[in-house]
Order: sequence, then C-alpha cells, then structure tokens
Amino acid sequence: MNKIVNKSGVFTALLLASASAMAAGTSSGVFQWTGVAPAAATNDGACIVVASGVNGEVAHDSGVITFHNPSADATTHDIQSSTELAFTVVSATGAACTETQVPFNYQLTNLKVGVNGGQLETQPLATAGAGAWQINHSKSGQAATALSSTAVDAAVNDVIGLTVSGTELGIAAGETVVVQAFVLVNNTATL
Repeated sequence: MNKIVNKSGVFTALLLASASAMAAGTSSGVFQWTGVAPAAATNDGACIVVASGVNGEVAHDSGVITFHNPSADATTHDIQSSTELAFTVVSATGAACTETQVPFNYQLTNLKVGVNGGQLETQPLATAGAGAWQINHSKSGQAATALSSTAVDAAVNDVIGLTVSGTELGIAAGETVVVQAFVLVNNTATL
C-alpha cells in the first residue's frame, strides 16, 4: 500500500546535505533535497505517492546527500551518493487520491540549488560534467540516466527513483546545500 505524500499532487521532497508527484490528468511534483515542504498547489487528476517497499519507503522529505572531496581543494566537492527518492502515481478524483495506480509520464521542469540558506538559483537541466548538478531517474530497476525536460513514459506500477549527482561542484567545506528538482507528472490514462 502506498503512503500518500500530498493529496494535491504537488509535493516537495527535501533532502538536507552538508559537506561532512482520474480526472483531468496532470499534476506536478517538486522534489527538493532539504527538509521543509512548501505549500502545495491543487490536484489535477494524479497523485504522486511514496513507492511502497522501495528503499525502506523513504519519505520525499527525508533523503540525504553525501559529498566527498577527491582533491586537496576544499572549494570543490563531488556528490558521492544521494538517497533515492522513489515514487509512483495513482489517480485522483477532485482533491482525493485513490489507491489505483495509473500509467504516467514525467519530466524535469526546473532545477535549483541553494547554498548556506541563500537564494535558490536555477541550474541548467540535464547537464553533465564538472560543476554541473544533475537529477537522475531510474524506472523499476533500470539503470539511472539523466532526467531532462523531455517527457518519459511510465507504465502502471512503474516505480521511479530520483537521485542527484554532480562533480567538481563549487561547494566549500562545511557549506549546507539545498537541491530542488521540479518534476511535472501527467496521468496518461486520461490523455
């Protein structure tokens, strides 16, 4: 059984790190690596729920990023790992989520990073290489790849796992980082 994260279909999954989402059919989900969920928008046909039985059912506000420094330079760090935040999609009637899983698609619509409580700054989507923040996705046990603004189809019962990665990031020792990934999810059974 799935735990319903947000009956409106919009949610923020937060993850705190330091250096040591069958009516209309569209919903959006915000995945954020830190600890405070923002206000939710209204639900429009799909609810994003924590995937049951996956990685201990980590709530979308309880993940962790682990940094490591591969060099003597204390002003850049790599992401060594991040908790996989897994979700699936169920239908909705009005503001109420059901238990009925549905086919869906999803895409990254925005990526923001903030350091030490500073303003979140928009980052390029699906970039790779030194200094780039990247949101990765895997579908029901497949290998993880970069998530982009191109919609990815998912079948009924598919579980999507999201992680964050990056190398040579301009993060100094002791800085606190917030990574926020905005993911649009559509209930494709109603399209």
